[in-house]
Amino acid sequence: MTNIHLEHRYPAPCEQVLNHFWQPQLVEQKYLAQGAKQVRVAVVDNEIRSQRQMQSDVPAMLKSLLGSDISIEQSEQWLETEDGFDCQFQVKLAGVPISIDGVMQWRNYSNGCCNYLNLNIQSSIPILGKTLEAFVGKSCQAMADSEQRYLLEQLHETVDGH
Repeated sequence: MTNIHLEHRYPAPCEQVLNHFWQPQLVEQKYLAQGAKQVRVAVVDNEIRSQRQMQSDVPAMLKSLLGSDISIEQSEQWLETEDGFDCQFQVKLAGVPISIDGVMQWRNYSNGCCNYLNLNIQSSIPILGKTLEAFVGKSCQAMADSEQRYLLEQLHETVDGH
């Protein structure tokens, strides 16, 4: 199993940043800005479900498992806590023998907020499993970092009124 721990800080309160996770139109715009295609987003109670296609730069040894386009299904269950917001999430990559789940913990601070992201990636296939986990982990981290850059740009535009 591969575990990834990230901290992403934002110069705004959680509620402002989290609109990009909770409002379907903003979720769709966020994924499209990251290069996704065929994005669909649905909100049911406190759960956000999304589907999207992403092109992937897959290493040759994993090409037969992944292909070059990956279909992603993601579900997020949100809960407001006394010190912020928590999200349990699961990600499925269609046709890929791997499980991805994790937790986001959003906390406000005097000058903004922070998303503490913990991601677990596990493949059950022998031999190539660790290579697959490492590739998917690297891809997940790159997407999370891309998401942070996008959100920081959106916050900057909101503050500047552009």
